[in-house]
Amino acid sequence: MSRKDRRGRNIDERGQGNLLALVVSLFVLTTAVGFSLILIDGAYRTADRNSGERHIAVSLAEKLVSEESNLTARANVINRTRARSLTRTQLNRTYPISHGIDIQIQLGNKTILKRGDPTGGTTVRRVVLIKHQNTVSVPFRGETLTLSPRSSRATITIDPAAAITTVRANDRVALYAPNGIEGTFDVDLSRYEETELRLEPAGAAGSVTVTHYPVQTTKTELVVTVDG
Repeated sequence: MSRKDRRGRNIDERGQGNLLALVVSLFVLTTAVGFSLILIDGAYRTADRNSGERHIAVSLAEKLVSEESNLTARANVINRTRARSLTRTQLNRTYPISHGIDIQIQLGNKTILKRGDPTGGTTVRRVVLIKHQNTVSVPFRGETLTLSPRSSRATITIDPAAAITTVRANDRVALYAPNGIEGTFDVDLSRYEETELRLEPAGAAGSVTVTHYPVQTTKTELVVTVDG
């Protein structure tokens, strides 16, 4: 083989090698770009999903603690009895959320509603007060009985034998009957100060019972989890 032929052959081999290297490089580059696009698309999808979940969770939490909520006595003060009786039907009717989205609502450590199986998702927390009303009945002994301002009303039951003609709440005449009061009556109490109930005549004998309804509030968290 002549020197010229060998030179041409070497050039062809180098050209084929360069072409093969170029093809491999293009393949690697295309694969890398495609993989990067998949990662970017997945990241965007995850970000969109997280953003959507957070929007729903924040909106639901804000509605649940708002003044207009069926669960609250006032803004951020939740009525414990109403909250514990919340059903999925009530949630769907009052706060319409797509059925494909799993939801869990907790009050403190207690789950008050769960729809689906939210194993991950986005969680939003709100500090709230829980309002709970107690019922306390006490016998009326002596001339006066002082009640705390945590109760807005009292129920007074007076036996006819007591011969009570007047019941005062602080300086206000709450009940009066010149021939004697008998039966059960509701009396409004002050929300801002203690109320002193006074019976007249003071020495009347008989049965007088006062039932009042003090409200207690405790701080806790409302936790809303949305997974979808």
